[in-house]
Amino acid sequence: IISAGFVEQYTELANGQAAPDVLLKTVQIDLDSAWLGLTFEEIETGYHRTVVLAKRDSATILPTKESTYRVESGDVLVVYMPAG
Repeated sequence: IISAGFVEQYTELANGQAAPDVLLKTVQIDLDSAWLGLTFEEIETGYHRTVVLAKRDSATILPTKESTYRVESGDVLVVYMPAG
């Protein structure tokens, strides 16, 4: 479902259609990251960003509010940020 949404957005942008009103960014976590050790909820409340997908090694994690997952160095996060 998530990848289908990415493909749809990419197709619209490639065809010159209106830009989406959201921004997704890929964030690589390293030892200097301010998000190191935080939960998804802590990132959302403290930085007003929503993690929509996390990748650690070969595991892909879909975040939930109840998740106790803590961000580690080497994690890759796909983050939603309001446009503007």
